[in-house]
Amino acid sequence: MAMHLSSSAQCDMSKESSYCFGQNKSIVEKRKVRPIRILHCVHSLTAGGAERQLRMLADISCRYEMDAAILCINDRGSDSVDASVKLFKSSQTTKYSTSIFLSLRKAIKEFQPDILHAWLPAPVTIPTMLIATLYRIPCVWSYRNAMFFSRPLTVLEFMLAWPCSSCIISNNPIHRSSMPYRIIYKTKQGIEIRNAVSVELRYRKVLAGETGVSEHSVLFAGRITYQKNWQCLLRALPIVLRTYKLKVVICGVGEDEPQLKAMADQLGLTPFVSYAGYRPNIHEVMLQSDVLVLPSWYEGMSNVFLEALAIGLPCVVSDIPANLDIIDGTGCALTFPPSSADALAACLLELFRSPSLRFSLAQKGREVAAQYSLERLAEGHLAAYRSILARYSSKTGTLANLVENLGGNVKT
Repeated sequence: MAMHLSSSAQCDMSKESSYCFGQNKSIVEKRKVRPIRILHCVHSLTAGGAERQLRMLADISCRYEMDAAILCINDRGSDSVDASVKLFKSSQTTKYSTSIFLSLRKAIKEFQPDILHAWLPAPVTIPTMLIATLYRIPCVWSYRNAMFFSRPLTVLEFMLAWPCSSCIISNNPIHRSSMPYRIIYKTKQGIEIRNAVSVELRYRKVLAGETGVSEHSVLFAGRITYQKNWQCLLRALPIVLRTYKLKVVICGVGEDEPQLKAMADQLGLTPFVSYAGYRPNIHEVMLQSDVLVLPSWYEGMSNVFLEALAIGLPCVVSDIPANLDIIDGTGCALTFPPSSADALAACLLELFRSPSLRFSLAQKGREVAAQYSLERLAEGHLAAYRSILARYSSKTGTLANLVENLGGNVKT
């Protein structure tokens, strides 16, 4: 892709040639077809669901006419990224350091991307959009949750997205977001691409309606923050403990960890709760668990929920729109209002009483999870990137970024 840069930027970056259409596939460079180059920008590789989706997409990009690179600030977990993915670590040492601009500039100079994809959070997406505008590279902005103005920095992020983003890719239906985010999504011809799930066969539970279980293992997995509503689970546990022996595993880290531990101690739950912190292989933990509890107040699209369904782990989840979209009337999980610890306790008691219910949930869960394939994730992004490049090129009036236009608003 030939980038249209300021005179100073042109001194630092040189392109071998212009690109044009080729074989209805990708970009032609010096008469050779090459994949689309995408530089994904994110804070961490391992922090949560969005990061797992990014890693899965990057790992399989080379099989779908895409070259992927990732720029991150925290590169913990980089050893699990596929060797085909180029990694750039920002020199940024504090959350709001301006050194990320230099890191972005260096990555662009070396990787020469056709598209920048700004994932999250705002301290990463804002510099990414600004640099994309400076170098005149199309920039994708991700919606990874229902979007609202939750803090001052999200207002700045939103305002910059108007002039600086070329398109928005969301993993959840746009009607969940507030009106300003819906308007910009429509204006930018937003694209919805649902999450994918990938679980190795060795982590699939053997489906059996076991009986005579003496102790049930309850798993909570996710960031320990307000969003995940961990308080609801803790309040429900004393009710369940009156009838059943429990082992509760908390997987995750977050700013609410001290409050969670203090509340568990106050409720007398310390002997029953273990804190596993961040677990890079959550599937191993799921395999040893009897039920996943997901009491979130809101989600974009829960990776943990999808992974548990694929493994065959029975799930008890809050009845928020994101979870109900996945369940979609299949009965693959039990649901409860996130404001009611009593309702959550009732679901757990029902589940523990009935081996046949646990078997049914596990079986239906696998059927639902099979719909969210890696192939759909990759094909959806490839079609989206092609469409974005074609629209961007038509606006700038050049053939520099032109690739096959698959057209319109893609939903996969």
